Formats: sequence, C-alpha cells, structure tokens
Amino acid sequence: MKARKHTATWIALGELLGIGLWALWVGRAYLDFAPHVWPSGRELGMVIRTHYIWTLLPRCGDCMLWNGFTNGGAPAFAELQGAVLHPLVALATVLWGGINGAKVVLLISLAMAGWAQW
Repeated sequence: MKARKHTATWIALGELLGIGLWALWVGRAYLDFAPHVWPSGRELGMVIRTHYIWTLLPRCGDCMLWNGFTNGGAPAFAELQGAVLHPLVALATVLWGGINGAKVVLLISLAMAGWAQW
C-alpha cells in the first residue's frame, strides 16, 4: 500500500513537470530575453504599461504609489484593466523589467493554466 502511494506521487510530479515543460515549449518564443524584442501582438504595450510602476519601487520606494507616467499621473493602483497588483507581475517586473517581466509572466501563466486543467 505504501509503495503504491509513493509511485502515485512520483507519477503526479512527473505529470506536473511535463506540463511545465510543455508550457516552455509552447512559449519558447518568449525565452528570448532581449529587451528590444516584444512578443507579437499590438495590445501588449497597452496591457503592460501599468506594470512599469514596479520599476520605481527599487529607485524611490513609496513614490511608486503615484503613477506619473501619463498626463500628470494618477494613483498607481486605480488601474481597472490588467494585473498590476498580481504578485507574479510585481515580482517579475521588479526582477526583469517591464518587457522581460511580461515574458516571464506569460510563460508562468501558460504553466499555471496547464496545471489548473490538470
């Protein structure tokens, strides 16, 4: 009984790893981390525009609460579209910047979607 449970655990972990590898294969175009290479699609720039407030966090701390990038600014977290407050977006943007952070978020989202279906 114990050996059967142990085998089932390894099979499940193998399936999860396979889904993660599938996500990397499907999103392999996003593995190009050149900052001037954007994923295809015209809407990407508009969607990740608000993510750039996270690049202010290491530079000025709490001044990132005011997004002054457009038309004099607005509160940074009043954005109704996009995922600016998602922890994955925040962490990826702080670590890799706006464009490359968006690529990492897209890859991880593919894996999370596969795991959710699993």
